[in-house]
Amino acid sequence: MSSRVVDRLFDRLVAEFDHKFASKMPDKQAEDDLKAIWAERLNGLTVEDIRKGIDQLPAFVRRSDGWPPGAAEFRELCRPHREPYERAEFQKRALTQDPADKTVAQLHIDKMRGRMGAVE
Repeated sequence: MSSRVVDRLFDRLVAEFDHKFASKMPDKQAEDDLKAIWAERLNGLTVEDIRKGIDQLPAFVRRSDGWPPGAAEFRELCRPHREPYERAEFQKRALTQDPADKTVAQLHIDKMRGRMGAVE
């Protein structure tokens, strides 16, 4: 994560959380150290991911009694964890069907209905 993006993010977090975030950086060395940690934790995120995280801040504030997120919490706001079946790559595979598969599936459904005595 570029230092410019982290600097801008910190400016936003200070503006959002005022002294609750700024108090984590009592001096320049502490600020530099904290920014380095955040840059490391946010590595691999895009600027769009960061925007998504910022958009999630109001909901986070309500859940955290007004306290700012840590780096790991902010990363989660940027890219929430999803179960494997919720991921786009899984959905694409799961929803792609051959028309022949539908025909076979319908035959199996009809067979089960017949065994159960189901009436359509």
